[in-house]
Amino acid sequence: METEFEDAESLGYDLGDFDSLVDLPEVLQAYYEAPDSFPSGEMAEALQRQQSQQHQQEPSADGAAHGCVAEGADAAVAEADGAAAGERSAGGTPHSHTLQDDNITDQLDKVDFGDFNFDLRLRLTFKKRWGPQHILLKDKLSFLLGSTLLWVCAFWLGHSPETFYRLYTVVGLALYVIRFFTYRRRDLHYYLFDFCYWANLLLMLHLWLWPNSELLQQTTFAFNTGPLTWTILAFRNSLVFHDLDKVTSVYLHLGPAFVSWSYHWYPEGEHVCRIADTCGRYDWRAPWKLLGLVVMPMLFYICWAILYYLKIFVFSAKKIQQRGYQTLFNYCTTQKRGPFHEISKRVPKRYQPLAYVAMHLAFCFCTLLIAAPCWYLQLMHTTLLVGVTTASIWAGASYYFEVFARRYHASIA
Repeated sequence: METEFEDAESLGYDLGDFDSLVDLPEVLQAYYEAPDSFPSGEMAEALQRQQSQQHQQEPSADGAAHGCVAEGADAAVAEADGAAAGERSAGGTPHSHTLQDDNITDQLDKVDFGDFNFDLRLRLTFKKRWGPQHILLKDKLSFLLGSTLLWVCAFWLGHSPETFYRLYTVVGLALYVIRFFTYRRRDLHYYLFDFCYWANLLLMLHLWLWPNSELLQQTTFAFNTGPLTWTILAFRNSLVFHDLDKVTSVYLHLGPAFVSWSYHWYPEGEHVCRIADTCGRYDWRAPWKLLGLVVMPMLFYICWAILYYLKIFVFSAKKIQQRGYQTLFNYCTTQKRGPFHEISKRVPKRYQPLAYVAMHLAFCFCTLLIAAPCWYLQLMHTTLLVGVTTASIWAGASYYFEVFARRYHASIA
C-alpha cells in the first residue's frame, strides 16, 4: 500500500519558492504554521547553519539587514512559544530582537519527524548546487509531464481502451525505475516492499506472461478495484502536476484500476474473460464465482503479508532501525491522527507490527468485498473510478488554491 506523505509542502510550506528554504524568517514562519511537518535534528541544524552564514556575511550584528532578519526570526520563535511577539514603538518601528539559538533548537527538537517526502537537506543541496532557476525548471517540466500524462491517458481510454494496458506498461516502468533510484537515494526504498508494488507486479505478469489466466484476471481485478483504488482515499493521494513523486503515487494506484476496467469491459479478442464470456456477465446461478473474487485474492494477499512481515519485522528489522530507513509502518505509527494511531496507543509496542498487519488485512478484505460486484456491474465500476479520480484531482486542486495560492499572494502583497 502506498502513501502520499503528509509533508511540509501539503501543510503550507512552499516548495516552489526555493529562496525561502534558506531564508531564516521564512523557515521559522513555516515551522510555526506547520510544526509537525519538520524534522527535529535536521531542521535545527539547518537553522543554525543558516544563522552562522548570516553572521559571516554580515559581521556587524547591529546592521540594518541583520536586524531585520533577527527581528523576523525572533518574532516567529516567540509566536511558536506562545509568547508575545514584542511591542512596537509609537512611530510603528519594531524593536530590535536577538535570535536565541538554544530556544530554536529546543523547540524544534520537540518536533516528531515521522515520514514525509520533503527532504530539507536534499533541497538545500539542490539549492546550493543548481540554483533556484534550475529547480524551478525541473518543477515546470514535471508539471508539463504530469498534465500531459493525464490527457494522454484520457484520450487512450476513449479511443482504444482495449490497448490501454500497453500505455500503462510503458509509462509505469519508466515511473517505477525513477522511483526506485529516488527512494534508494533518500533511504525510502523499503516502501517498495509495500502491497501496491506487489499488486502492480502481479498485474504485469498477468498482462505479458499469462494473459489467458482466469485466476489472475479475477485476482488482479479485485486488487486493482479494491485496495489500490481505495488507498487513494485512505491516504489522500493528490494529483499535483509539478510533483513527480505525487504523480507517480496516483499512477501507481489509478493506473492498474483503469487497466482492469478497460481489460475487463473492452478486451482484445485473444484475451480471456470477454464480456460475452461467462466470467464477464454475472450468473446468478453461480454465486461461488463471486467468492472467487474475494477468497483467491485473499490467499494471494496472505502470501504477500507473510513475506512482508518476515522481511520488515524479522530479517531486516535491525538494519532498518540502525540505518534509519523509513517504512510505511513507521509512517503510520508516527502520525498524530488516523485509525492506526488510535489503536497503536492501546497496543503494546512489541505487538504493534501484528496490529498493523491485521489492520492492513482488514482494509484489504473490506475493499475486496466492495470490488466484487464491480466485476458484473459496469456502471458501478465506472462510477467508482470516476469518483476516486475526482477526489484525487480535488485534493490536488486544494493544494494549489489553498496552499500554493496563499503563499503566492503573500509574496506579492
